[in-house]
Amino acid sequence: MMADERYSCEPAAPAPDDRFHDRSWALTLVRPALARLRKEYEQNGKAQQFEQLEPCLTQAAGAGAHARCAQELGLTEGTVRVALLWLRQRFREVLRSEVAQTVSGPDEIDEELRYLLGAAGGSVLP
Repeated sequence: MMADERYSCEPAAPAPDDRFHDRSWALTLVRPALARLRKEYEQNGKAQQFEQLEPCLTQAAGAGAHARCAQELGLTEGTVRVALLWLRQRFREVLRSEVAQTVSGPDEIDEELRYLLGAAGGSVLP
């Protein structure tokens, strides 16, 4: 049996795990989006608010997270919920802007966002 015939019978090497690459790519887009948000909040004198709310934005907030944020910020839980709603909305806008720079056209943005957020495993940070 010739060498090339032998190797053609061998199983192909397993493909590398693309999930790691996809998650890395998702984080490559999420990090500058978060940095832009942080800068916006700092410029508006709300750096502490961003620091308290970011974990609720980027990770699954545990029980009592809103109450803890409210206490730290001296706000009501309702005010924290509204602030978090606005933060999430602005995050989507900024992330969408980051994704728009990586795709061929506007019709691909939503599909890429769904794919990247799925690759991130439901969390935007490791």
